[in-house]
Amino acid sequence: MSRYLLTCACGQSVPVELRQAGQQVVCSCGTRLEVPPLRQLRELPLAPDTDDRPDSAWTTRHGVITAALVLAAALASIAGYNWFTAPSLPKFDPAARTRTVEKGIGDLTPAEGWRMWVNLYAPLVKQGLQEFPNEREPAIRQSITRHRIIATTMFIPAGILVVVAVVTAMWPK
Repeated sequence: MSRYLLTCACGQSVPVELRQAGQQVVCSCGTRLEVPPLRQLRELPLAPDTDDRPDSAWTTRHGVITAALVLAAALASIAGYNWFTAPSLPKFDPAARTRTVEKGIGDLTPAEGWRMWVNLYAPLVKQGLQEFPNEREPAIRQSITRHRIIATTMFIPAGILVVVAVVTAMWPK
């Protein structure tokens, strides 16, 4: 915006803007000065163009680098959280299973024990021991796979954004 110099009786010049036409301004010596109307204001000498805004070292390059690194950090955080919160398959503990079975057997009546022998253990003698799969294992494996896919999907763009930030920082000006 254009600024004009209004001279005071003390010899100092006070910069005024077009929007101040017809108003009063105060000089640094304390004298009140009447700003002339718009037509007469345009006849005053122009004030040197001083930019009141401080020079900023921030450039578009800095913005791209910062945005890429912030997005990369956010994506990596989501991926890391997803990776570490993925469920794990339960481990088989033979000692705990033996304790559970022995406790269950100790709580059985003789008639219940005989029925269990006939229905469960007698066939085992004929067929041999078989592995009993965990009924929740397929769902757990599917959840683990889903978590890994999400984490990988987040890590890849995070890595790309880091590369963009590094290339932008090293790119010649």
